[in-house]
Order: sequence, then C-alpha cells, then structure tokens
Amino acid sequence: CIRDRSRAFEAGSHLSYGYQQRSDEMTSVGVSVTSRGLLTLALVAGAFALTESVVWAGAMMALAGGLTFGLFDLRRLGAGLREGDAPPHPSLRNVRRIAAATLPLGGFALLMSLTDNIPRLMLNSESGLAELGVFAAFGYVVTGAMALTRALDSAATPRIGRALADRDPALLAERVRGLIVMSSMIGAAGLILAVTVGEPFLRVAFGSEFAAYSTEFVLMAVYAWMVLVFGGLTVALVAARQFRVQLIVQVVTVVVVSLAGIVLIPEHGLRGAVFSLLAGGAVRLVLTMIVVLDVIRSLREPSDDLLGSSRG
Repeated sequence: CIRDRSRAFEAGSHLSYGYQQRSDEMTSVGVSVTSRGLLTLALVAGAFALTESVVWAGAMMALAGGLTFGLFDLRRLGAGLREGDAPPHPSLRNVRRIAAATLPLGGFALLMSLTDNIPRLMLNSESGLAELGVFAAFGYVVTGAMALTRALDSAATPRIGRALADRDPALLAERVRGLIVMSSMIGAAGLILAVTVGEPFLRVAFGSEFAAYSTEFVLMAVYAWMVLVFGGLTVALVAARQFRVQLIVQVVTVVVVSLAGIVLIPEHGLRGAVFSLLAGGAVRLVLTMIVVLDVIRSLREPSDDLLGSSRG
C-alpha cells in the first residue's frame, strides 16, 4: 500500500514533467527532481536510523514523493491539463500504434537490467556470497551517478527533440556534445574521488573487507562514467525514436557481458565481473556513438520519416 502511494505521487510528478517539457520549462523540473532526491534521502535515512524499520523508511519515501508532488508539481500539472491539447480518442488502433512504438523500449529496459545482473549470477555461482555482496554494493556507484544526471537528461530532451524536428544537424551535434561533456565531467569527478579517497571511504563506510577491493571500486567508477556518457547519447536516440536500434545494441551488450563473464569470472572473481561490465559498456558506448553520428548525418539528407518511425 505504501509503495503504491509512492508510485502514484511519482507518476503524477512525471505527468507534470511532460507538460513542462513541452513548454521548455526545465528549471522547475530540475528543482523538483533534485528536491525529491534530497528529501527522500534525508527522510528515509532519518526514519531508518531512528526506528530500524523498513516500513517506516518506505512511509518516508512515500511522504517525500507526496511533498514534492504537492509543493512543486501539482499546480503545474493542473495548468498543463487546462492549457494542453485534448487527449486523443481512445481506440484499439491507437493502443496498437503505441504498443508497436514502445515495445522495443520495454525489451531495452529488460536487457539493461539483465546486463547488470548476469555478472552477479555468475559471481554467486563461482565465488559465493561474500564477493557477490561487495559487487552488489559497488553497483550503487552506477545507480547514484545515474540519479545525478537524471535532471540533466530531462532538461536536454526537449532541446534535442527540437533540433531533430527542425532538421538542424549542427544544432543537434552541439547539444549532444554539450550533454556528453556534462556527463563526462560528472563521471570524471566520481573517478577522481574513487582514486583519491576510495579506499579510506570504503574502510569507514563498510569496513576493511570492502577496502581490500579498492581497485575494483575504481574500475566500477570507470564503468559508471561509461554509463553516464551512454545515457546522454540515449537521449538523442529516444528523441529520434530509434527504439529498435537501441534494442539491438543492448542485445549485443548482453552477449559481450555474458561471454566476458564466462571467460573472466571463474579465474578472477569480483574483478572479472567488473571487467565483464567494462567490456560490455565499452562496446555499447561505441555502437551508440556510431548510431548517433548516423542520425546527425541523416539530417543532412532530404527525408521526412526520421521522426515518423521507430526503425533503426
């Protein structure tokens, strides 16, 4: 019940973000996303520290979502509903069109989750729960990095979409480049922190057992950097509706991670698991960059169907 309320508030906020994206009011979206993250962290950490109860922590997560929705997003959602276009008449044809367009995105999301979990399954089988626990904890480096750039990607989406709609390759290249630079700066800052204070941080936060894996922690920060840049490139592909090619790239990534894991994890354990992610992340990043460059190149050609289909 608590989880459902939290998801309901989050869905309401996302509807508000959609209306704000249409009018290019991205500052308020950034404020809302940042406030939600900070408020959730403070309330959940405080509740768990005081009660050590997952139920109270979940209740505080729902409260954070409700406060953010009520204070930042509800009024803007109401204004968007009043000023927006009339919703399309529901029909089976519209449902089929939406499903056909978005089905590759569902497969993409499934394979994204599978990419991170394949090394975990192999590591559990080959090395046991101890190294699996360390690997799972290090995985939150990627989760935290993605949370930092979520507002950045949301702000860039309508601007990149406008450059695509105007068929302006120079403007699209400039905006994609800016997004990549910002994502890279965040990734570089995280990597510098991992190299300089990673070992003492792990010792203080988790204990000496985790500090022994400081090299793997640095390597995971490199993977997080790759994920951040990949996220920026994905914004351009989503705006261009290149859903199927995203799915194909992710299939290749899963294959690479699986093969690398089969070769590396039995011999190298946790480090092999991280290297398998790095191999898959590098291949995914290169392939996605090639596709984005192809999208930019296609804008110079006389074509009307770039934004009218979900083909690769």
